[in-house]
Amino acid sequence: MHRRELENQYSLLIHKNLDWVLWFVCGSIFFHLFLLEYYFFGNEILYLFTAIANVVLIYWISYQGLMQQNINSLQEEMNGLMVESRKDEVIENQGMIVETGIQEDFKKKQDFVSEEEVGNMLSVIHEYIEASKCFTKQDLTIIDLADAVNIHPKRISYAINKALDINFNNYINNFRVEYAKELFQSDKAKNLSVEGIGMEAGFHSKSTFYTSFNKLEGTTPAKYRSFGS
Repeated sequence: MHRRELENQYSLLIHKNLDWVLWFVCGSIFFHLFLLEYYFFGNEILYLFTAIANVVLIYWISYQGLMQQNINSLQEEMNGLMVESRKDEVIENQGMIVETGIQEDFKKKQDFVSEEEVGNMLSVIHEYIEASKCFTKQDLTIIDLADAVNIHPKRISYAINKALDINFNNYINNFRVEYAKELFQSDKAKNLSVEGIGMEAGFHSKSTFYTSFNKLEGTTPAKYRSFGS
């Protein structure tokens, strides 16, 4: 659930997901298994290894905790925009200010987006992304895009999920892959490595570039480049 929400809000997931917590749990389990073995068999070498592993684990978890970015601010901003949007529409449609307690039926009406609206939103979003090449910004968020096209981020996320059956992260990475293909055919490619092309297109790491490229094209960026040369 946490990772799915991240993929619907960010184009860059590094230092935001909690995969490291799973690794920490696994490491802790192995650490305690080694302690039990030392307790029963008294192996001094095993004790030394366990002590070193414990120190490494402590420093590693401290580093991951410090680097972990808080995503509450983005979620709160999205929720705040949703509340303000609903209040504005209540004022416009009913000529009155509603400070709290928006009616449930009105909320459901606002949450509903027709297929025509979805198509129109995606058209606006696609045109903006193509023209601005905002996908080259490695830490692009759905809030950034929402501000640029003046569409609520919840609606953008809904439109992408419903019409394209992908999340925001994959949606932006698709643009990056297409741009990388253009770069491979351009003069810029002569002065850039495969990884450099990926960075130029907006990818933060080689692994993400290769994974996204292979997913769309069925081959690696390096092979694609060699085919085109």
